[in-house]
This record gives sequence, C-alpha cells and structure tokens, in this order.
Amino acid sequence: MDGLGGRLTRLARVTAELVQARDVDTVTRIVVDHSADAVGATIAALTLADEPGHLHVAGLSGLSAEDAQALLATPFDLPTPAADAIRSRERIMLLGRDAILQAYPDVPYIDRGERALVCLPLRVPGGAIGAISLSFPGKRLFDDAELDFFEILADTCAQALVRLRAEDRAARHQAKLEFLAQASAELSASLDYEATLTKVAQLAVPSFADWSGVDLVQDGRLHRLAVAHVDPAKVQLARELAERYPTDPDAPAGPWHVMRTGRSELIQVSDEMLV
Repeated sequence: MDGLGGRLTRLARVTAELVQARDVDTVTRIVVDHSADAVGATIAALTLADEPGHLHVAGLSGLSAEDAQALLATPFDLPTPAADAIRSRERIMLLGRDAILQAYPDVPYIDRGERALVCLPLRVPGGAIGAISLSFPGKRLFDDAELDFFEILADTCAQALVRLRAEDRAARHQAKLEFLAQASAELSASLDYEATLTKVAQLAVPSFADWSGVDLVQDGRLHRLAVAHVDPAKVQLARELAERYPTDPDAPAGPWHVMRTGRSELIQVSDEMLV
C-alpha cells in the first residue's frame, strides 16, 4: 500500500501498538522496528533521557554490530542530532550528506553517504524525555503530510513513555505501602527482636534491594544481626565481610554516622568505590 493512505494506515497500526505497550522495551521495539518500516527509514534509534544531562540509546536498528557499538560509545556531551533535539525540543532535519557533515563534523559514525536524517524530540511539559532518530537513504524531501506523520509518531511515543513511567511510580508507591504494612505487622508480632529484624530484612529483598542488612551495636561494636540477599549463597559472605572489615566508628558516612546523627543516608556506589 503506497501513498499517503498507505502511510496513514501504517501510522495507525504503530500508534495503536504504542498505546497498548506495557513496558519500555516494547515501546523501544515498536519505535526502532515497526515505525522505521512504516516511514521507510533504514536506520532508526530511540534515545532516552534518564535524568538531566544523562542520555542513553535504548534501542536501534539498521546498523552493523560494529557501527552500533560505535554509536553506543559516543559520549553525549558531544553534540549529536539526538542530543540537540532533546535539548532544543525542536525537530532536526538534515537533507543530504553535506548538510549532515556540516552540522556534525565531529560525530564519528555520522558519515553514511547520501541520506536524509530526521530527529524527533519526545516532548512533554517542561522538556523532552528522548528522541527518535530516523535515517533515509539517498536524497529525500519530505512533504507536509510526512512531517505531520513524524510528529504524531513522536507524540504518541512520548505519551506511551509518560504513561509507563506513571504506572511504574504508582506500582513502586503501592509496593512501599505493602512493605510498610508487612514490616509493621512483623515488628509487632514477636518479642524476639532478632527473628523479627531478620524477617524485616528479608521483606526488603527483592522488592527494594538486592540485599539488606540490619546492624546493632553490641559491646561497643557494630554487629550484623540480619542479612538477606537475592542470592542466598551470598548471605554468609555478607556476614563474613562485616566481621573481617568492621566499619570505622569515626567514619563521616555509613552506619555509625547514621546512628550518631539520626539521619538517613543515600550513598551512590561507584566502580571506583567497589575497587
């Protein structure tokens, strides 16, 4: 089916799939595979903004494994079409090899011969949460109907992602309430505090954490009373590490500091910290 009618039919199918998508992986697959086919693109990518200043390529199609790796390794502080579309919230359209190279001379994977490149921001109130990148072979011009087609695709994708994120937040909030209810019931069910706290540690895994531990001060030392882990074989290892490498009571962060100050801490664990 060719022409505007055919394009609109394919668009309707893609948007219907996006409306019904139940997870981000499904949205990604629809965008990079089905939508690319619907609009006639030979290369497609979905870039998502996890947080301000941090982007990642969620999915792509039409590239060799080597070229895909080069794209994934490109730092996003380097100006790229997708990053610029997200930052500006404006569609980026480059028609022809010369236009692409002039706009992005430093992007290593950008020269793929004569083609047209379109990047569509996924707009939401207050910004953009990602971008759809589409590459078309040869010299290509787009009429108004096709540009409308692209905008509808991007808007539908953005709405699907916003819906999924809202559903995820609601599910996590519900899980927290259920955890608090279960933990409260456990804490009031027994006078055996060791058994009770062990059960509470187990409730936190795997809903909120890969592992959970409860430490108590006994005889002036921090004693690991309870441990739970998604891998049961690592429970004993966690106990041994706590005994072998006791935390410094004067450390500016960690369990001792939390007990001294009465304030919770969130510590981002980097690869360097693990080493």
